[in-house]
Order: sequence, then structure tokens, then C-alpha cells
Amino acid sequence: MTVIDQYKPDAILPNLGGLVGIRLMQELLETGITRERDIRLLGIPEATIRQINNPVLLNQTLKQMQAPTTTSQSVRDFEGALEITSSIGFPVIIKPVAPTGSSTRRTCHDNDELADAISVALGQSRVGQAMVQQSIAGYKEIELVVLRDRQGTTMQIAAIEDFDPIGIHAGDSIAFSPTQTLLDREVQKLRDVAFAITRKLRIVGVNHVQFALNSSTGQFYVIKNSPYFDRMTAFSARTTGYPLAIVCANLLAGKTLSEVKLPANFAAKTA
Repeated sequence: MTVIDQYKPDAILPNLGGLVGIRLMQELLETGITRERDIRLLGIPEATIRQINNPVLLNQTLKQMQAPTTTSQSVRDFEGALEITSSIGFPVIIKPVAPTGSSTRRTCHDNDELADAISVALGQSRVGQAMVQQSIAGYKEIELVVLRDRQGTTMQIAAIEDFDPIGIHAGDSIAFSPTQTLLDREVQKLRDVAFAITRKLRIVGVNHVQFALNSSTGQFYVIKNSPYFDRMTAFSARTTGYPLAIVCANLLAGKTLSEVKLPANFAAKTA
């Protein structure tokens, strides 16, 4: 509030601070000051911010658009978690819904681990809820970085494959761009879903979508959607040489991809 009073912004770009920035933006929106002072949001609508901060809402949207998702459900106590786990089986992943600050996610293989993880997650949640999620450990982790302009035109910047399977944090893995072991039809399916999600959430600028892929069956799931600048957006810009930050800045200022002119060293091409 002090910063807003001092600088009197016309607009706020909430996705430069990563997930922390998204969480802070929701808290600011809840005060009503953005409407009161007619402050616009750039890149991400208010409804999308709420969904990014609440996996339950985002999962509902993904199911409505028939995007493949793992089974996940929010609970308020251990008994609720036990009921879900009995139907989908162990292992399951437990994490807080709308965490107050730093949060933990834990993979549980039995009831004792489940009880402990639920207790911790509920204590970290602003809304007193924990998420119980089907585990997909061992699947390939594939990440797509895409762009969208205000008219809905979308473009894939990079497809990235992690060397290690899901179960090992992507930050501890080697990443390859372009993907090394996927079939072209698999890449196309993932790209279509990433585009559809980005359009559905009305994101302008960059969007980073993560997938889990079972290479034996071809089954894949959407596991995370990050409409903000993170290490993988920086990685995609570095590996492709595409001026992602410059193009995003133009898109957020209202230009379309066809209107953005790339710097001179990219020849006479539009974004």
C-alpha cells in the first residue's frame, strides 16, 4: 500500500516476481485498492491469479476444457485424505492449498506418512486445506514455454525435456532443449494443450506449462502451469536465442506478435 501511495501506478505486472508475486497480487486485489484506484493488471487477469494460487480452482478449469490431469482433491482433515487415498492408492503427494509463505510438498507411501504430511500442509495453508494428488513418479517431465498476444495468437518458444524422471526435482536435473526422446506427434499434442490452456486463462505474454508423460502408453498429464518468468523461461530464451523479454514487454504494452519487430540482429522479421 505504501508503494502504491508513493508511485501511483497505472498498471501492475504481477508475474515478474514469480509465484510470490502472484500470491502478493491476490492479497492486494482482496483489499479492493486496485479497483478503487483503477489500476490495471498486465498479462494475467484477476480470475487467473486466483486459479494459479488455488490448485483446486485451476484443476476444475483444466477438467472443464478436458485437459488431462492427475486425480487431485482438497481436504480439511486426515479422514478426508484417507478416503481419497483409499480410492487412488499410494503413493500420493500432499501440499498446502494457498500457502501462507514457504511451503512443502511430500510424497507419502503409507498412512503414518500421510497423517504427518496432512498436519504440516494444513498448518501452512491460508484457507485450512491440503491437496491430495495422485503420484506420477517415474514419468518423463516435459516443459513447454509458449507466448500469447492480446488477440489470442500463440507461439511455442521451446520444448524442454528433463533428463531425470518425475520424482527428482527438475532443478536437480539436466534439461535438454529441444526434446531428445519424444515423437513428433507427442510434441504436437503437448503443444496443442499448452496453447489451449494459455488461451483459456487469457494469459498475455509468457506461459510455462509442465507435463508428465508415460512413454510406454503415450498418456500424459498437465502437472503445473506457471504464467510468469522463471528459470525455464530464461533457459528457453538462452537455448533458442529468441529475445523473449523484449517480445513479452511489447505484448504487455498492447502490441500483437505480428506488430512486434525483432532487433536488427534477428533480420527483418516480426516476433
